[in-house]
Amino acid sequence: PAPAPADDELAGAWSGRDVVLFVADSVAAGRLGCYGGARDTSPTLDDLAARGVRFAAARSQSSWTVPSVATTFTGLEQEVHGVRALDDALADAHTTLAEAFAARGYRTVALVQTPVVRAAGGFAQGFARWRGWSWSRDRAELAVAEAERELAAAAERPLFLYVHLAPPHMPYDPPGAFRGRFAPDGADGSIDACRAAHRAGLAPDHPDVLALAARYEEYLAYADALLDRVARAAAARGAVLIATSDHGEAFLEHGSQGHNATVYEEMVRVPLVVHDPRDPLATGRVVEAPASLLDLAPTLAELCGLAGLPAGPGRSLAGWLVGDGAASAPPRTLFLSSRHGSSVGQQLAVVRGDLKLVAHGARLELFDLRADPGERHDLSADPGHAAARDELARALERWRARTARPAGAGAAPKAPLDDEAGEALRALGYLDDSRSR
Repeated sequence: PAPAPADDELAGAWSGRDVVLFVADSVAAGRLGCYGGARDTSPTLDDLAARGVRFAAARSQSSWTVPSVATTFTGLEQEVHGVRALDDALADAHTTLAEAFAARGYRTVALVQTPVVRAAGGFAQGFARWRGWSWSRDRAELAVAEAERELAAAAERPLFLYVHLAPPHMPYDPPGAFRGRFAPDGADGSIDACRAAHRAGLAPDHPDVLALAARYEEYLAYADALLDRVARAAAARGAVLIATSDHGEAFLEHGSQGHNATVYEEMVRVPLVVHDPRDPLATGRVVEAPASLLDLAPTLAELCGLAGLPAGPGRSLAGWLVGDGAASAPPRTLFLSSRHGSSVGQQLAVVRGDLKLVAHGARLELFDLRADPGERHDLSADPGHAAARDELARALERWRARTARPAGAGAAPKAPLDDEAGEALRALGYLDDSRSR
């Protein structure tokens, strides 16, 4: 479906406003306080949600970083923008958010702490300044300090600032002030521990998995503390802050540890919280209607008066952000996909209303997300759900046909990994055949 037409009363409501897009890597929404998490992992995000707008059912379109960020920047699905592999590049033909903001007169800055999102991969398009750091934990502090300086700088032009931090991506390595809050002594959050849990096929309630998840939640609390610093600097500047993640993180709920291999909810449900320090109109609003990272580009296009962005399947969320909260939520269908080219095979899914169909090749699973948010009870063989199953399967096939590329046509350009990027990615497990990332 085409994006909803702009509401004339909302169009340009953020024109000239500073905008901060904050992405913490690998955040499982269900482990955050404001999303029902059991531990105190996210006091900053919880507070921002209480003073802003929280989208309760937000999803990434893909379950790993490279295509997800490309989708956020363009509003296009990975099957359309074509960025499916580590050495794929976002083509110049796709106008990005940064390019649209730059054309609107914004200063555009990217502060990125991940070797996956590379300037060489086309992600620097439109950014007047691109600064990258390595994955090590101490570099997150440097990135946040740089964000604080950018937000404190003299404002000759409005600012679009993209901050992408590694925590809480594996290895789960919280600093001393956070280590021990939730995890038992000796809990190991290393890449090797993540791989071992996955390869052993441990149950989600196995003590080793619970300890791994607790260490992750400590690292999640650390990421939230970094968000606090950025949020304070953004508020002091009067900037709109969008806090989200590129994908979730699994802890063997469906047999996988980490991300990228599946499209179950633990890998695709992400936080999406928007805070505007200047306008309390939407304070504490919770939007239950489904949202997607596909929606960020059309939302910012409408609210900031941006032009030239691709027409994708996303819809503007402006009515919930600056309107009276009575925005209608027409039925929508979302298509999700895991990593292309994975040695373990790709998963696809379609979500419509409360129902979600997951496809592993010819094998189908059907879940009622309202009754079964953990996707534990497959309804695909239930005669009472046969019609819905078949209709979703047909919708998925139509989508696959619509987004399929002829052999060799329209493929993303390649951006080969240099030795430094290859070494960093290998240390994170991206260049082996493991499902654990």
